[in-house]
Amino acid sequence: MVIKEKIERENQISEIRDFNRFYLLRFQLLNEKPFRSEYSLAEILVLNMLAEKPNIVSSELACQLQLDDGYLSRTLKLLVRKGLVDRRRSIQDSRKWLFNLTKNGNLEQNKLDEKYKQRLESFISKLSDNQVQDLLFAMDKIRTLTATSLSRKKFNSNNSELL
Repeated sequence: MVIKEKIERENQISEIRDFNRFYLLRFQLLNEKPFRSEYSLAEILVLNMLAEKPNIVSSELACQLQLDDGYLSRTLKLLVRKGLVDRRRSIQDSRKWLFNLTKNGNLEQNKLDEKYKQRLESFISKLSDNQVQDLLFAMDKIRTLTATSLSRKKFNSNNSELL
């Protein structure tokens, strides 16, 4: 890579880093406890995923959220201790644990989801309809462009292995 191309690549990386920082700060996602809650961002992500996918095994949860297995394990243990998540052995494979939200977990997840929706509503209510459409288009474009370069681990739910 010649010097000019290297400088251009460094500028591109800097621009992406700046955008990431802007996004995280704009939606206050860097706060240790987002939405003025008692939960970390990782805990909120786990609660949301469990609401969407009940009876999920930890390996699939780690894959879906792209979290390190050890970090996810500590997060799940904390949520179990807080009474928000329960775990039970799989009937099909007693070596595996299935995770679900408890009644309290559902209540907390619903509260957090409502706070997030209110924050987003407050944000988009300041935009025109055309600006909202532009934003949605840009978000879709970012997803499309990064989907190929930031490949996710694929999960095969039939045999519970990462592909």
